[in-house]
Amino acid sequence: MDNMFELVLANEKEIVLKVIAKGNLENLDKNSYLDANYITVTRGIDHVLEVIKDDMSIFSFSWGFNGHTVISDKFERLKKEVIEFLISKEIFINFTNDEIVKKTVYFDKCFNQWACRIENAKGQVCVYMLKKS
Repeated sequence: MDNMFELVLANEKEIVLKVIAKGNLENLDKNSYLDANYITVTRGIDHVLEVIKDDMSIFSFSWGFNGHTVISDKFERLKKEVIEFLISKEIFINFTNDEIVKKTVYFDKCFNQWACRIENAKGQVCVYMLKKS
């Protein structure tokens, strides 16, 4: 995951990633974004993920509080890879500020899975389900 993307920009409105290991994206979708240069993701309660290709064409999809774009399993995996990369860098797309004031890891009995509750300096709270081992 760390060898797929490089963080270019993270501000209150969006995050920009440079695709640095294009070969690693082959298993996701050869035709749609293997030649991607950048990926952008908006922050807040709604998100738009844009794949910017070498020829400057853009493919995008959205998800969040106000709905979502139906996407293929391959793009769902791309979304998951991007989100996991950002979480590993302690960048949270549901927040507009990454200054974390409190993190709590707990076992969620409803989902039978570990979760992490994060609160930022603005009082925004988000819960992320952690990977099953």
